[in-house]
Amino acid sequence: MARVLVADAVGVFVSVDFYGSGSMQLSRCEGVVFSVFLERIGGAGRRACLFGVGLVVAAVVLLCVVIPFFVWTRLGQRVDERSRWSALLPPEVNERFDAVLTLVSVPAVAVGLLVVVGIALLRRRWDLAVFAIVLVGLANVTTQVGKVVIPRRDVGIGAENTLPSGHMTVITGLALALLVVVPRLVRVPLMMLSAFACTLAGAVIVVMRWHRPSDVVAAVGVLALCSGVAVLVAVWLRSRGRGVGLEGSLSVRDVVAYGVVALAGSVAAGVVLIALGLVAHEEPSNVVVAAVTFGAIGVATCVLMVLSVVAVDELDCVSVGSSTAVGS
Repeated sequence: MARVLVADAVGVFVSVDFYGSGSMQLSRCEGVVFSVFLERIGGAGRRACLFGVGLVVAAVVLLCVVIPFFVWTRLGQRVDERSRWSALLPPEVNERFDAVLTLVSVPAVAVGLLVVVGIALLRRRWDLAVFAIVLVGLANVTTQVGKVVIPRRDVGIGAENTLPSGHMTVITGLALALLVVVPRLVRVPLMMLSAFACTLAGAVIVVMRWHRPSDVVAAVGVLALCSGVAVLVAVWLRSRGRGVGLEGSLSVRDVVAYGVVALAGSVAAGVVLIALGLVAHEEPSNVVVAAVTFGAIGVATCVLMVLSVVAVDELDCVSVGSSTAVGS
């Protein structure tokens, strides 16, 4: 018999006895380790993990629908292209938006991420700083890799794959990162502003023909996947720290409030576009097509932001008190 000490992710040592059935003993050890971890993070931490896993699952489902249908089928590509040309803005408005969107660059992303991380560090929230880095960094890398490795079926509509949208990934990723690092009381008003800006950006990217609608929705899916991963990483980091989280937890009313505020921001983006001269392109039926297209972008953006912020709100409630890992 050999007895060893195995350190789990939160620094708790457990003893494992290796007999002939060593694999079963190790499996039992892993169960104990995971139970200890769940006990340390408490109810709020477990709920944060649940939302993180939910984000990952939702993202995988979304991407598994969008990519095969809109990229690999003739019908999907035709629907995508019809949606892309369903609406237009006056040329002078396009020029203004073009000037703003061209500011999106690697240096701009770096500066934006530094600002977001700086806010988190000023609040002494290393977990949220890492959340922002994982979210923005992983999402942008995944987006660029996706453009290269995802094949697009050539059916005479456009053989080059442009999914996911890099601009949507950058803009929404930075907005979401800022949303999670600010104090909890600031998140509600900032939620509306973020949903407004990101929905507006996604719609404008389509109207200006920079991307197909599926590219924008896929970018939201990538961000949801990376946000879920970032939540799980942040929960692990939070469980290792010192200090006490906020009292209490979120109520259903809080979650509904976030959803209402986010939807209000997305609707406001649509109103602004109409005020700026958004009209159906050629066929009157394109009014419905445009409404469905931009509505899908808005709803996807709102779901991403609400689930991510709710997870971080729960993370704020994780209390690890003064207990520390063995040997720390």
